[in-house]
This record gives sequence, structure tokens and C-alpha cells, in this order.
Amino acid sequence: MSTAQMHGPPLGRRCKTANSGALSEAKLTGQLHGAFCASPRLKLDDPTSLAHIRMMKNLPVIACSGTVLIVAVFAAVWSVRDTDALSPSTFAKETSQKESDMSAGTTPPYRSSVVGTDFDFITADDPSAFDRLDFLGFQKFEMPDKRGTGRPLVQNAYVFDAYFKDGTKIKIAVDQEFGSKEAAEQDASRYGAPLGKLPPLYRNIIRHITVNFGGSDTTAFAEDKGHFFTIYSGNASKRIDTHDLEETFFHEGTHASIQAAYLESPDWKSAVSRDGSYITKYASSSEQEDFAESALFAYTIIHHPDRIPDGDREKIKDMIPNRIEFFRRVFSGELKLQTGSTDGA
Repeated sequence: MSTAQMHGPPLGRRCKTANSGALSEAKLTGQLHGAFCASPRLKLDDPTSLAHIRMMKNLPVIACSGTVLIVAVFAAVWSVRDTDALSPSTFAKETSQKESDMSAGTTPPYRSSVVGTDFDFITADDPSAFDRLDFLGFQKFEMPDKRGTGRPLVQNAYVFDAYFKDGTKIKIAVDQEFGSKEAAEQDASRYGAPLGKLPPLYRNIIRHITVNFGGSDTTAFAEDKGHFFTIYSGNASKRIDTHDLEETFFHEGTHASIQAAYLESPDWKSAVSRDGSYITKYASSSEQEDFAESALFAYTIIHHPDRIPDGDREKIKDMIPNRIEFFRRVFSGELKLQTGSTDGA
């Protein structure tokens, strides 16, 4: 935003315009006290009046024969000003807005949720709703790959149905480069349990995941309107070793499930605006990443608060309280999905 400043011309031959910005606040306050001490409307010990004194430092002051005068228009405004025009509540509201604007520039305390923290949001011992894996066949499937391999989007893949105890089902399409149904099934079996730890709401919406061979340094990505996400088997192995695979699935699962329905909702927009800060540096990179990053922190604060150290937990609750409340309403079913919001592209 930009601010405009008004500058008035010199008045009279014996007067010169002095830059009020060169005056200290204490000196200006004393001059104002002398100029307006007869006016009951100006109370220099009142924060409302002091706020206006500070604003007056940006206006020209006319110095004439040692007497400090305020430009006529400004003085006239003060002489008729109602003391209720800027009430304490209004002053507090303006201060709150400024504090919110400042907090938006606060450095996020974490680099990212999945690999930028020292605590487990979801653990290997958490119960999983995963039931079984059924092989559907070696068939055509869309297998997106951000590595730019030049392979066609649609290609043969080993396709499985992952069934869960709550009646949900998610397809797992495994890269043909695994070479056999047995090798593909062995890899696919690693992903049933993490999928089973997702909120049931997510599994009701996610249609499938795709698994590309290799890519140890290639991270997962998701398609929110298509309701799927893609992982790389090599990177998944690394995430398993660092106990981060469940969190990876939650993050990408958030993108692939509820993001399309809620990202542009007034409830989410309001929560972000009222919080005025980001919980991770990655969250500050885009609206989509803010949504997924915040979801994992919120889910853990709501369901497993003891997994986050006391100091971190309080910091998270202080920084994104409205996002946490938003996701509490989503996960509890209080904030319903919009009709048709989970239709894929």
C-alpha cells in the first residue's frame, strides 16, 4: 500500500514552513499542549489523542515569531472534532489490524511439516484401516511423471485395489519398470498402511495413487481436482527410513482430497486472514501448500497434541488458531463438503 502526504504552502511574509518530521514527539506534544490547553477535547494522556499527535508529525508546522501554529484547516478540524470520532474500541481495532499486518511478516518457525520438524505427527504404531490388496491386471493407466522422461502419459501399469476396513477403496497403479507383478505388488504393499492412517474423509475422496519407479530425490505431487497423487518408489524408501512416509501421504492426501472443496471457501479465507502468519516456510510459498501444511499441524494438535513438545504446541496454537479451528470443523464433519466439490477433472 502507499500513503499520501499533504503539503501546504508558506503563509505570510514573516513566516516560514518548518518540516514537522524534524520535531521530536515530545517537543511536538509540548507545543500542542500550549496551543490547545484550553480545549477540553484534547487530552494528551489519552492514547486516542496521542495517536493523532503522531499523525500530526506528518503535517507541516508553521513557525512564526516563535509561536507554533497548526495549519488552519487542521486546527479547524480539531476545534469541531467529536471526542467519540475515534473511540478506544476503534483505536484498538486499528492497532489490532497493524499487529496482524506485522505478524504476516513473521518468519515461519519451521521449514516444512514433513521433513522440517523433529517430531512425528503420525507414527508407525498408529492403527491403520488397511485390509488387503487385490491385483486388477496389467492395464493402461495415466502415469504422470514430473521428471520429464518423455514417456507417454498413458501406459501399461500394474494396477491394484487397496481395500480398507471402513469400506473405502483406493487404486494403486505401479510403474511397469518394476518388471513383474510380484515386484510391483511388493512395492504397493508398502503404501496400504499409510493410506489406512488417513482420515476416512480423505479415503472417501482419493481415487488412486500412482507409483513411479526410482526417483530417490524426486518428491511426490498431487492433483486436487483429479483426486490422486503420485509418489516415487526411491523417495518413498527414504521417507520410510526417516519415518516421514505417513506425513508425506497426509500432505499429498490433503491436496488430493479436500483441497478442491475448501481452498476457495470463505471459511478458509477468513481463517488465513485472521491468523495473519504461516506455520512453515513451505506454507508461505502458495495457497495450496499453506492448506496442506496447516492441515497436518492441525490434525496432530486436535488428535495427538502430546506428540508435539509443549513449547512447539503452544507456538503452533498461537500462530494458526483459526486454521486449527477450521480443520477441526472439517475433520469432525461440522463443515460439510459442497455438493459436487469432489468431482474429478
